[in-house]
Amino acid sequence: MNQLKSPIKGVISDAKGRISCYKNDWLDGCGSGARILAPTAYIFFASALPVIAFGEQLSREMDGSLSIVETLVSTSICGIIHSIFGGQPKLILGVAEPTIIMYTYLYSYAKKGMGKELYFAWAGWYGLLISVSF
Repeated sequence: MNQLKSPIKGVISDAKGRISCYKNDWLDGCGSGARILAPTAYIFFASALPVIAFGEQLSREMDGSLSIVETLVSTSICGIIHSIFGGQPKLILGVAEPTIIMYTYLYSYAKKGMGKELYFAWAGWYGLLISVSF
């Protein structure tokens, strides 16, 4: 019953226990020098190439409303936010084909009924409702 009174009590206690190591984790990662460059470059290109390909697909199927630049920026922002606050800095986030299919379907549906100007507002509300429901 205590979990219902404070649903994030476990997260708070984990954060309090880990806070002393958090600064040291960042210092160790930044101070590792050249040994980290090769894996960093590999992960960067392994995650950037699909984003570029899917960004081009979005650009073609959505009449240029979303393109490579938007997919790169959104993927990088989501990755940075998740690595800082998500507790899993090594998790690689990226765009996937089901996401592309959903956006192109929503775009084709919105283009017929609402016009492409209202697509982003409609897709934002749709994404918010889906994320709240799960």
